[in-house]
Amino acid sequence: MAFLLSIPFQMLGDGLKVTLVLKRSEQPVSSGCNFVKEVTRIIYDEVMENRLKIWDSQNKELAFSAATLKSLEKTAGIKFMDLETIYMYETWTQAKKEVLTNTMGFYFAHKDQRGVETVFGFVDYAALNDLFSKTKINANASGNFNFTFESVIKSKVFHFQILQLGDRIMKTANEAQEAKISFVGDRTFNETALGYYPSEKQITYLIDQLSDDNDTRSLNSKRLGRLLEEFFIRNMEVYYNWGGSRVSSHLVRNKLKVTNIEVLEIWRKVGSEILYEPRNVVIYVNDSPLDEVNGKNISEFEFRYGETDLFGFLRTREFNFIITKINSESISRVESNHYLKGLTDGDWNKLHDFVIESQY
Repeated sequence: MAFLLSIPFQMLGDGLKVTLVLKRSEQPVSSGCNFVKEVTRIIYDEVMENRLKIWDSQNKELAFSAATLKSLEKTAGIKFMDLETIYMYETWTQAKKEVLTNTMGFYFAHKDQRGVETVFGFVDYAALNDLFSKTKINANASGNFNFTFESVIKSKVFHFQILQLGDRIMKTANEAQEAKISFVGDRTFNETALGYYPSEKQITYLIDQLSDDNDTRSLNSKRLGRLLEEFFIRNMEVYYNWGGSRVSSHLVRNKLKVTNIEVLEIWRKVGSEILYEPRNVVIYVNDSPLDEVNGKNISEFEFRYGETDLFGFLRTREFNFIITKINSESISRVESNHYLKGLTDGDWNKLHDFVIESQY
């Protein structure tokens, strides 16, 4: 950690000055995202599109251009988006039950195996504030879908070490951990500012039409596919309006086969209850996707399953399905049932742990 001590920090605003060090390789899956990966990705994209300035230092005397950043990548032998370490400058203030934090900026540097350091620069948090408050972070299955970059920063769900606390420089990892425990204790970070965030997941699944079982769920799953086929055959104009012309012509109207039904939903956990909100459906005919059916155009899609529409049927939960994605993480077919069990019975913030334990 020796070379880190040279990182400048100016005391800005109220509170105790704090420098945090975050390492890409140390971010646990249980944190919900790899925050280092996400920050370097979004900042790099913003700089490349000339929407964000990255400075040579906190003094902000010289702004690096996109071309300069690419040149630094070549010199360092590493892509900006692959940087192992980032540094956060903040001020911390102790309150009775929480620690109030104010983020000042991010510092980026890389030291290669020869000990040669390349400074990639400093980004002022004020320039990111609007973007970070509005942009959802790419969360994995354990993460909260509605978390923005700002809410992740304020909640401090990522792994970090304290490099500097006030005027005290940490010389070892143990010293850093002791300082964190001493200052934070059992306080939460920014609980008042964060407010209430219900646990929320974005779930993508396929309705399972291939089961040989004769239970109600299996029969409903297969019947939905057949009813959609019959609906399209009776309403070829609707079929073509919804993208059927990309799949087949009028010459094969009686050979339409619904091969997949993909659904994207928001699952929201309130207490012990899970609320399901269908967002869109993609129907595959002859293995090709039709146009997406979403909440805005569901009224134009006049398909009925009994007395309800397609979204109404999905809200019944009386069908079999295979989860393929939770938030931004793809889920394998063999693990789908484990994740479903975790969503219904487990801790939503520890889905990966639940799945690992359920396989032993």
